[in-house]
This record gives sequence, structure tokens and C-alpha cells, in this order.
Amino acid sequence: MVVLAAFSITALGCTTLFFPDEGGFYTWYVPDDFLTIQEAIDYSVPGDLVLVRSGVYSPSTNGEIFPIFLQNGVDVIGENPATTVVDAQSTNYVFDVFRFDSLLMGFTVVGGIANSGGGLFIEDSQGVLQNLNVIGNRAEEKGSGIFIASSLQPLLQNIVVAHNVRTNAATNPAQVELLDSDIDFFNNVIANGDSDGLRINPGSFGFYENNIFFQNGSDGFGVGFADEGADPSGLVIEYNMFFDNFEADFFIADQLRSAADANNLTPDINQNFSADPLFTNPAADDYTLLPGSPAFHAGNPDPYFDNPDGSRNDIGAYGGPAAVEFF
Repeated sequence: MVVLAAFSITALGCTTLFFPDEGGFYTWYVPDDFLTIQEAIDYSVPGDLVLVRSGVYSPSTNGEIFPIFLQNGVDVIGENPATTVVDAQSTNYVFDVFRFDSLLMGFTVVGGIANSGGGLFIEDSQGVLQNLNVIGNRAEEKGSGIFIASSLQPLLQNIVVAHNVRTNAATNPAQVELLDSDIDFFNNVIANGDSDGLRINPGSFGFYENNIFFQNGSDGFGVGFADEGADPSGLVIEYNMFFDNFEADFFIADQLRSAADANNLTPDINQNFSADPLFTNPAADDYTLLPGSPAFHAGNPDPYFDNPDGSRNDIGAYGGPAAVEFF
């Protein structure tokens, strides 16, 4: 498990990003230095940083062309995920994350469409993706929001994945879908998709901790967490919360199961539970927690997962060591 800490953030009325001086490397600003995000990435060399200021980046606003291809060694950071919006406007998928071992952070990712991976198509990567909103994207086959293939331990944390849907009524892509990958998936929210929230296809493993699976599924189909490999060995699934997913909390080991039932399958599947997380306003994609939420301080008690103030992990996208609440 990898944690990158090349910056610090203060979110008390405003957001401030601080970047260390690294001799020979540059921070490029969009749209100050380059009109488009892709131009800034293409001009950069490994070790550079692309900082994207708040705004909407789309074909109609700044001429952004999609997908945006990330470059290994170049961190790409939006100023604030609530106000830094990357919108493909249904021209293509949004980010191409191929052989990427760096940091992508701080964006709302919308308007993508693809065969697989409407918002993010991740392949052969080990990077860190965090503090993202992946909302309102579409795919036909796999991963309406995020598709991950042939990747070894990328870290996905503090991501809201919501309202991503199928493009074809005959198919059922999950909002997040894996193929032949091993990932770390911590402190995310997967909500309000029209199929499974997260689906693990054969050959995939990983650690799935402190996540919330909320109201996934429609038309008689859909669970929070689906293991299509039918063998739960090799999966660590702990301290996740489930609520109001259409069919069940899990489809695992060839059966629909509640969180409590899934906890009995292996020693590495435990402490999962069903409860209403008490989101502030999920209809408006605000998945912060109201006072009294059972998600507060209910995550993995290992200090590795502690909130920034040192308290026990809050389950969901605004808990854990990389938590930043931008609302």
C-alpha cells in the first residue's frame, strides 16, 4: 500500500495547495501556462506537476480533447474537486490512465462515454487516484464509472463514484469494475448506479476497506459488491457499510448475501455491516455525513487508516488519512 504526501491542504473556507521545491522540475498551471490539461501534460517531463485551476474543462469551454492521456511521472492535481470539472460532453471517456505511477487528484469527472471505463480507463498502472468525483459517466460493457485492467496495486481512495450508468439496456456494467487486477480501495463511496456498485471479475484481488455502497442497482438487478470469480479467497473486505442496494449487499461465492452473512465466508471478510450512512444530500451528489451517522469513527481501527486529526477512520469518501471535505 502506497501513500503519496507531496502536498498539504487546508480546507477551512478555502483550499490552499502547497508544493515542495524540487530542483529542475516545474509546476505548470492550467489555464495560465497552457489552455488545456492535455497540452500541459504533453509539455511536462517526469517530475513536473500540472496544477489545474477551478473551472470547467470541456470541448465547448476550452477545446479540451478526450480522453486526456496521463503521463507517468507527472502528477495532475485539480484545485478543488467540487469546482474543477473535467467534462467530456459524451465525446469519449475522460481520463486514460495507462502505465501511470503518479498522482491524479482533485477533479469532478463527468460526461464520459466508452465501451469500458466511461470516466477512468486504468490499465497496467500503480498510481494513486484520490479526492475525485466520478459522476454521470456511461459505458456499455465494463465499468460505467471506472474500469481497471491488468494493474498491480493502484491506490484508489476518497473517491465518490455515483450515477454512472449503462449505455445499452441489454448490458450491465458495474460502476467500478476490475479485470486481472489487484488494487487497494479505501474510503470511497459507490452510490446510485443502475447495476452493481463494484464488480470483481476473475483474476482480480485486493484490499477493500472503509467504503460505503449505497443504493446501487435497478430493474431487478444490482448489489453493492459483486465477486464474479465466485472464490472469495485473496480478497480482504473489511469495515464496509451497505445500504439499500437493490438485490443484496453482496453477490459472493455464487450467492446473494447480506453483509453479516458475507462476514462468515473467510477470515479476511469481516466487520462489514448494513446501515443508513445518513448522507447530507445524495440527490445533489453530496455524500458527506450528517451528525449521528454510524459511519463516523467506524472504519478500520489500525492507525494507518486514521483521519487527519488522528481519530479513528470515518467510513466513506471523507474519512481516512487523505480526507479533505470540500463542501
